[in-house]
Amino acid sequence: QPLWSVQTLNQVWLLGLFAIASAWVQCGQLNMLLQLYRESTTDELTGMMNRRLLMKQLEKARAAMIRKQAPFAVLLLDLDRFKRINDTFGHLAGDAVLKEVAATLSEQLEPGMVLGRYGGEEFAIILPGIDEAAAASIAERMRAQLEIKKLTIRQTKRDVGRLTASFGVAERRQDDGVETLVHRTDGQLYKAKAAGRNRVER
Repeated sequence: QPLWSVQTLNQVWLLGLFAIASAWVQCGQLNMLLQLYRESTTDELTGMMNRRLLMKQLEKARAAMIRKQAPFAVLLLDLDRFKRINDTFGHLAGDAVLKEVAATLSEQLEPGMVLGRYGGEEFAIILPGIDEAAAASIAERMRAQLEIKKLTIRQTKRDVGRLTASFGVAERRQDDGVETLVHRTDGQLYKAKAAGRNRVER
């Protein structure tokens, strides 16, 4: 049939319509998959990566630093007496404080560092190319920054008082797997808690 006949144009229009519909469906499916991925890897409250993705990033950092024969450290921090905020001001206030803490920690990050919410009121930071002594200095800077931070509940303008955090730091040893490194870092964190809180242990 002629190229510019009515029948040809109708067929082209119909094929175009099917192509647009197909693309629309595929985009919807892609958006759904991206949404599911975000939900499975992002902490809903703070918007930062969750524990699941954090552990994957830690494994990547471990492999990369082994190839480069470079050090890397892990930092764990836990907010001191956080239950007091929830009990006194309510859980919504506690959520607001966690968001503020996450923002404060993010401001202290240097290129290459990876921050995530490890769980509850606990956060973790991966420090590629940084040894334990330098990581402890970074942790001390963050500790001091949190201590001087004035935390106010925006909705009610109520001051929740001073908030401090305890930090544990550990550097990867030659035979450390991810779980071993995290376990040792966690041990330093509990050491800081036992020693009076609001301190860094390595």
